[in-house]
Amino acid sequence: MKQAASWKKSFKDYKKALAVLKNDVERAETRKLSNNEKKGTIQDFDQTIGLAWDLMKDYLADHGIIGINESGEAVRYAFKNNLIEDKQVWMDMIKEHKLVSQETDGKTADELLASIVNSYYSLFSVLEERMEELG
Repeated sequence: MKQAASWKKSFKDYKKALAVLKNDVERAETRKLSNNEKKGTIQDFDQTIGLAWDLMKDYLADHGIIGINESGEAVRYAFKNNLIEDKQVWMDMIKEHKLVSQETDGKTADELLASIVNSYYSLFSVLEERMEELG
């Protein structure tokens, strides 16, 4: 029971972070963001992706899949267990996320921002919908 409560708490935290990211994405779709807004959106993405991995790990642990230690591993198991779609895009997201955390130049940040708005946010939304169905 403790693990079930853990994934539901993780889901609650994830939904809060996703709501913030949704506001960022909607803003980015309507106008050009300032540098500070871009940085804030990337930070919100960073928080959302971390909580997505926590949610996947907690849900999978509740269903007997324990010992997941890496984000790519969480994505593979989540895909195999129908929690997410588009496994390759999730893996691309992980790769791009790691690059941006290492590099902070404007071009890389702009590329990540475009990916967040054009595809990553929708993947996060699909995960939210799937977890709602399972909850």
